[in-house]
Amino acid sequence: MVNTVTKSGTNSIHGEAFFYDRDNVWGAINPFTKINVQTGPTAFTPVPYKPTDWRKMSGFGVGGPAIKDKLFWNLTFDWYKRNFPGTAIPGNATVFFGQATSAPTVATIASRLGVSTAQAQTLYSNEFNGLVSMLGPTPA
Repeated sequence: MVNTVTKSGTNSIHGEAFFYDRDNVWGAINPFTKINVQTGPTAFTPVPYKPTDWRKMSGFGVGGPAIKDKLFWNLTFDWYKRNFPGTAIPGNATVFFGQATSAPTVATIASRLGVSTAQAQTLYSNEFNGLVSMLGPTPA
C-alpha cells in the first residue's frame, strides 16, 4: 500500500502527536474462545477464557521552515505494537487426553515401532507431553 500526502509548508514550527491504546483487560470474555479444563479423570469441560489482546500505536509529526518561504522540513514517526496470541485446543479433549494405557494399544505401538512395550509407553508419554505443552495460548 502506498500512501502519499502533500502538505504546504509554513514559516513556523508545527507538530502533532498521538497515542492509541486498546487493551482487552477492560473488555468482555469472548464466549467462543474456550480452553479445556479437566473436571474428572477422563472428563474435560470447555471453559471460556480471555487471552491477552492489546494494541498500542503512537507517533508524531513535526515540520517547519528550512529556508523561509522556499524550503520546508518534515519529520514523522509511527510506532505499532500488538500482542494477540492464538489458542491451541484439541477438537475432542476426551479422545486427545485419553492416553494409550491399555496393553493392546501399547503392544500395537511397540510392534509398529519395533521396540519393547516399556519403550513404546515411554515414547508415547514423552510425545504426548510434548503435544500437551503446546496447548493453550500460543504466540501469533
